[in-house]
Amino acid sequence: MLWKYYLYTGDKALLQELYPYAKKFIQQCATTTNSDGMLIMQPGQSGVTGANLWNWVDWGSNLDVQEGSANTVCNSIYIVLLNNMMNIADTLGIPADIPYYQSLQTKVKNNFNTYFWNGKGYAFHNKNGVKSSVVDDRSGAWAVLAGMVDDAKKPYVLNTLKTLYDACPYQEMYIEQAMLQLDPTATLKRMRSRYSSMISSWSSTLWEEFPANNSNNHAWSAGPLYHLGASILGVRPLKPAFAEYTFLPLMADLKQISGVVPSPKGSITVSCTIDADTSGITQELKSPLNAVCIVGVPKQLLGKSLLFKTIKAGTDIIWQNGTATGNVAGVEFYEEDSQFIKFKVQPGSWVFISESKESSTAVIVPKMQSIQVYPNFTSGLVKVQFADDSKNASVKIVDMAGHTVYNKGKLSVKQGDVKQVDISGYSNGAYVLTVNDTYRQKIIKTDSLSN
Repeated sequence: MLWKYYLYTGDKALLQELYPYAKKFIQQCATTTNSDGMLIMQPGQSGVTGANLWNWVDWGSNLDVQEGSANTVCNSIYIVLLNNMMNIADTLGIPADIPYYQSLQTKVKNNFNTYFWNGKGYAFHNKNGVKSSVVDDRSGAWAVLAGMVDDAKKPYVLNTLKTLYDACPYQEMYIEQAMLQLDPTATLKRMRSRYSSMISSWSSTLWEEFPANNSNNHAWSAGPLYHLGASILGVRPLKPAFAEYTFLPLMADLKQISGVVPSPKGSITVSCTIDADTSGITQELKSPLNAVCIVGVPKQLLGKSLLFKTIKAGTDIIWQNGTATGNVAGVEFYEEDSQFIKFKVQPGSWVFISESKESSTAVIVPKMQSIQVYPNFTSGLVKVQFADDSKNASVKIVDMAGHTVYNKGKLSVKQGDVKQVDISGYSNGAYVLTVNDTYRQKIIKTDSLSN
């Protein structure tokens, strides 16, 4: 996390301050490895500060934590940590430390799959040469994040991540991070399933455990908030403090995404919309000064590979029939890979329009399928848009103490009708708005928006 923090903030001073302690931690980890270089879960040591070590991997279920074992998750994290330590040492101008970290990492990587892969999945641990009978989502996900899963193993791991829901919200973030590399659509399906109870619960904050249990104010449960910005929108730094960053949207099963991502350079505003008429894509970008963006046009939509007739920056063609073309100031071709056609884009406001060679029936935009309630934060009016015709629609608002503060029933509405509810007289705070006794959404009343 320290390396990622540096990429997002550019705070090199903190790297310099914490590096000696991080190095000391690695040196301590190295004393707990076996002859193959694998981290081994330690017992408590009598008379030693920090005795009764807690070998904790996760809350959740399907755990097989054992002293004396090489644990898959811990050794995967060790690989990732050592990679980050090499990056930090390089950034701080301490190249002499890099071979040490590299040697530790190489040992783990060379033995990883022999220790943990059982032919169909990643075992929870290996103890004295015997693999655990437990295969769980956390172990498979961390093997992906450590870069230890080759193409032949990926279908098995993906099946594990689709079918096993072992992790608590703490590790769920990393399950979804790994799944995004394998199948973004399956990732969103899992995310919706896992978090649906929290979203529909009365709490305006996230719960410690699934489905919506224990304490209701845990930041570790908020992994999807990061993934939606960094992976689904695809906005994340390539260089410290967003001096260079990406806009590489993973549309998955979505037809429109948009968001604002804060950065040290200023707010980054992006959107990506599938065009039903051209089977193409419209991407909008507002990029702050001193920030260069790598914009990627996705080559897959809704599970379908696309070829593009043209890609335009505004009205100017910059890609035509498989080749970069044109000369638009501030835009240059960057590269093409299996997922994206990429351009390096200078600061400013941009619109990129990509027209597919597919017929207009390649992408179908359906009629509105769900009720819409907006805005989530308001000083006065809340709007409710109905998805279907009804002669018995209802809208109810309940405060966090469980008191009903608004209740209207027997409303006659048509599909797309919008009803307004004025909550300007309510106290500031969170409320739950329920439509037709089935759809629930939290709304926040705050007078600060009227200032």
